[in-house]
Amino acid sequence: MRAPHSSRVKRRGFATAFAVGVWILMATAAAGATFTSCIGPDIPTYSTDTLSAPTLLTCARVSTSSIQLSWLATASSWADGQAVVRAINAGAPADYDTVTAGATSYTDIVASDVNTYSYTVQAARNSWRSADSNQVTC
Repeated sequence: MRAPHSSRVKRRGFATAFAVGVWILMATAAAGATFTSCIGPDIPTYSTDTLSAPTLLTCARVSTSSIQLSWLATASSWADGQAVVRAINAGAPADYDTVTAGATSYTDIVASDVNTYSYTVQAARNSWRSADSNQVTC
C-alpha cells in the first residue's frame, strides 16, 4: 500500500515516510542517534553514521610478535561491536578484526617486530560505523 507523496506516519518512536514508491525509514535511538535507510527500485541503500567513536586508544608492544591495544569503549550503548582497523608501514588502513561492544582491549598476535603498525578502533552497529578513534602507532 502506498501513501500519497510526502505523507508521514509517526508511531512508537519511529517515523515512516513514503515517497513515490520508495520507503524511507528513519529511526531515532535512545541517545539521539538517527539511522536512515532508503530502499527502493534502483536506489542504493544509504545510512547516516552517528555512533560515537571509542576514545583514548593506546598501544604497547608486549613481545616480538604481539601488540596490546587499550581504549575507552564508545559511549553509545546501542553499539553491538567494535572494529579494529590496522595499517602496516604507513600503508592503507583495513579492517583487521572485531571485538564485542564492551571490550576495552585487543591483542594483535601477528604483529612482526620488523614492521610499524598504526591502529584505530571504530564502534559498530550492524553495517554502521563510527568515526575512527585516535590513531596510535607501535
